[in-house]
Amino acid sequence: MVISCCCNSKYLQGKQLVYLSSSFDGRFFRKILQTAATISTLNAPHRPTQHKHHNKKHCLVTPCQNSFQGNNSIKQLVKHGHVMEAHQLLQKMNICDVYSWTAVLSGYVNTGKAEEALHSFCDMQKGNIVPNNVTFICALKACSLRLSLDWGRMIHAFIVHVELDFDVYVGSCLVDMYVKCGSIQDATQVFSRLSMRNVVSWSTLIAGYVREGLGAAALEVFSQMQQEKVAPNQVTFASNLSACSLIPSLEKGQEIYHEAVCCGFEADHVVQVKLMEMHMKCGCTEGARHVFDGRNIHDLVSWNTMIDGYAQHGRGREVVQLFHQMIEEGVKPDKLTFLSCLKACAQLQDIEKGRHVYAYIKNCSMEIDAVLGSSLVDMFAKCGSIENAYNVFKLLQKRDAIAWTIMILALFRHGDAKEAFKLFEEMREARVLPDRFTYNCVINSCARTSDSGRGRRLHADIIENNLELDLAVGSSLVDMYANCGDLDKAQEVFDGLVEKDIVAWNAMIACYAQHGDSQNFHSLFKKMHKAGLILDKVTVMSILFACSHWGLVDEGYQVMGCIAIDPTRRMIAEHCSCLIDLLGRAGHLKVAEHFIGKMPFQPGPADWMSLLGACKLLYNTDIAKVALGKLQELEPHRATAYVLYSNILDGPDD
Repeated sequence: MVISCCCNSKYLQGKQLVYLSSSFDGRFFRKILQTAATISTLNAPHRPTQHKHHNKKHCLVTPCQNSFQGNNSIKQLVKHGHVMEAHQLLQKMNICDVYSWTAVLSGYVNTGKAEEALHSFCDMQKGNIVPNNVTFICALKACSLRLSLDWGRMIHAFIVHVELDFDVYVGSCLVDMYVKCGSIQDATQVFSRLSMRNVVSWSTLIAGYVREGLGAAALEVFSQMQQEKVAPNQVTFASNLSACSLIPSLEKGQEIYHEAVCCGFEADHVVQVKLMEMHMKCGCTEGARHVFDGRNIHDLVSWNTMIDGYAQHGRGREVVQLFHQMIEEGVKPDKLTFLSCLKACAQLQDIEKGRHVYAYIKNCSMEIDAVLGSSLVDMFAKCGSIENAYNVFKLLQKRDAIAWTIMILALFRHGDAKEAFKLFEEMREARVLPDRFTYNCVINSCARTSDSGRGRRLHADIIENNLELDLAVGSSLVDMYANCGDLDKAQEVFDGLVEKDIVAWNAMIACYAQHGDSQNFHSLFKKMHKAGLILDKVTVMSILFACSHWGLVDEGYQVMGCIAIDPTRRMIAEHCSCLIDLLGRAGHLKVAEHFIGKMPFQPGPADWMSLLGACKLLYNTDIAKVALGKLQELEPHRATAYVLYSNILDGPDD
C-alpha cells in the first residue's frame, strides 16, 4: 500500500525519496519502479508488439544462449533503428545483463520514445539488474523528453541509493533533467552537491536559468564558473549571450562575446546567432545587421533571427527586404518567418505585400493552423480589409481563443460592434472558452458603446470563470463601469482588486474627474501618488479635459505638478494647452497669460488661440489684444483669430 501511494503521481514526493534513500535497500526501489510501471498513466503499451516486418532476417527473434552474442545482436538491431525487435530479443534471452538493457533504453531514448524507455527501465528492475551510470543517464533523458518531474525524482532517489549521484556525468544529466522539467531549484541543489563540476554541468545550469528568464542569475553562475577556472565552451557562451538578451545589457553581451573570441569561438554558428539575437533584444539593430552581413553562409535560423528582430522593432521594410533576399538565396521560409513577415505587413499596413506573403504560404503547402491563421487575420484587419480577414478566419479548421479574439477585435476596430458581439456569442456556442484577452476586448467595447447591460452580463460570466481577480480584466471592468456612469460599481470593482495596476488607477481617477467629483478625485489621486504610480499620457489628457469642463483648477494643477511629463515637445505642448484652456474657462486669465510666459518652450498658435477663446468668456480686451498680437506673428493669415477678437471687442449681446 505504501509503495503504491509513493508511485501514484498524485502522492509521489520524489524529493522525500531522495533524502530517505539511504534508509532503504535496493529491493525497495525496485519494488517502487515495478509498481510504478503497473499503475502509471503512460500511454505506451507495457511490452512492445511484434513488428509487422517480421520476415526480415535481421528482425527474427531467437533465444540467445550467452549474453555476449545477445548483446551484439541487440546493439546491431538498435543501431539500425529496430529498437522494438531488440527489446523482444532481450525478453527472450536466457541471460540478460545491464549492458543489453542499457542498449535498449538508449535506443528508445534516441528515437524519442520516452515512455517505452521508462517502461523498459521498470522491467529491468524485475530481473534484479542494478543499473549503471549509462543506464541512469538514459532513464533521466527519457524523463527530460517526457517532462516527467515525478519519474525524474523517483529515479534520482534510486541514483542516490546506489551512490552514483556524485558521478559527474550522471550529476550533469540530473541537472539537465530538472532544468527541462522546470524545477530550477532542484537543479541548483543537485549542482551544489556535485563533487566535480565540468563544463557540461555548468553550462546546463546556466541554460536552466536562461530558460526560466533569470538572466542576472545565469550570469552570476557564469562568474562562479570562471572563479573555479572551468573553461567555457561554445554552449556556455551562447547561453550567456541569451542571458544578456534577457536583462538586457548590450555592454555585458559585448564583453561575453569578446571572451568567446579569445577562446576561439568567434566563428561558431550558434554563438553568432545568439550575438545577433542579443543585439536585437538590446535595441541595436545595426549591430545585429553587421554580424549578419559578416557571415558567408546564412541558414534558416540566422535569417529568422534578423527578420523577427526587425519585426519586433517595427522595421517592416527591412523585414520585407530580407524576406525577398532569403528566397532569392534559396532558403525555404518556415512558420516563424511567415509570422514575422505578416507582422511587418500589418505594421506597414501594406495589403499588397501581405497578399504576396499569403500566396507564398499557400504555394509552400504549409498548413495554416490557428497561430498562422490568427496572424493572417490580424494582418488583413490592420491593412483595412475586414472582408479578407473574415474569409481567412472562416477557412481555419481549428479556431482557438486567440483566433476568435483577434477576429472580434478586428470587427470592433472596424466599427462593426454589432457583428463583433454576434461573433462573440458564436464563439461561446462553439464551446471555445473566452480567455482574459477576449473578455478584455469585449468589455472595452462595452465601455466605448456605453452598453452597461451587456457589460453586466459579461461581468457575471467573468465571475463564473474565476477571472474577476485578473488584473487586466478587473481594470477593464472599472473602465467600463466608469464610462457607463456607474461610479459606485466602478469603485466596488476597483476596491475588490487584490493588485491594482496603472490602468485601474488611471480609469478610476479619470472617472471621478469626468464626473466632476473633486472630493473622491483628490482622495484617490493622493493615494496613487503615495503609492509611487504615475498617470499615463492618455489619462492625463482625459483628466485635464475633464477638469477644464468642470472648472476643477486645483485638480488640474495637481495633475500637472505630479505627472512625469513626456520628454517630447508635442506631448508637453498638449498638456500645457489643456491647462491654459482650464485656467481660461475658470476665469483665471492673468494666471493663464503668466503660465504661457513661463512655459519651457515657445508657445504655439494653439496656446494663444486657447487664451483668446477664454477672453471671449469674460470679454477681456487687454489680454485678448496680447493674444491676437502673438497670433499675428505666428499665423498672420488665421482668419478665425480676427473674427474672435472682433466679437470680444463688440462685447456681450444685450
